[in-house]
Amino acid sequence: MPLPTELYEVFKLDEGERPGINFENLTGVEVIDIYAHVKEHCEELSSAYLAWSNKLERDVEVRSFNNPAIEVVSGEIDPFCHYISTYSNNGLNVTNVSIYLFPESVEIFYDVRDVKSNEEAESILHFVKKIYSLCTNCIPFFAEENGRKREEVFQCLLVEFLSAEQA
Repeated sequence: MPLPTELYEVFKLDEGERPGINFENLTGVEVIDIYAHVKEHCEELSSAYLAWSNKLERDVEVRSFNNPAIEVVSGEIDPFCHYISTYSNNGLNVTNVSIYLFPESVEIFYDVRDVKSNEEAESILHFVKKIYSLCTNCIPFFAEENGRKREEVFQCLLVEFLSAEQA
């Protein structure tokens, strides 16, 4: 079933910038669970992705941790982000998104130039819905690159989509 046109249109805003969908006010356990899920369904992370270790006082490879979200939540390493080239779970395939982890929030962001079809936008939305299922006390929202919430119409459509039962 096609989604409302406005829900597709939000993925065409801000060409050249990196808008996203933010999950805020998460518990540490939710951040850890979200990242564990993402890591389980993605390719192995490149050694190019680094995070600052407050313990070692140097950059460390993100992939050197079993679940680096644990270290972000504890403050051992600083928040980090990385590109997700491929996420695959039960027939859902998502490419060209990135994840940014903080101790109490997660952001999924994308380059609008990479979302070339309605099907790709739908895949991102279903990915967001899966993450939402891991933290149902949080209401994710569409954000501009600077983190400001987008117009209310987009937020309402996102909530409606997240609340809808799977067909």
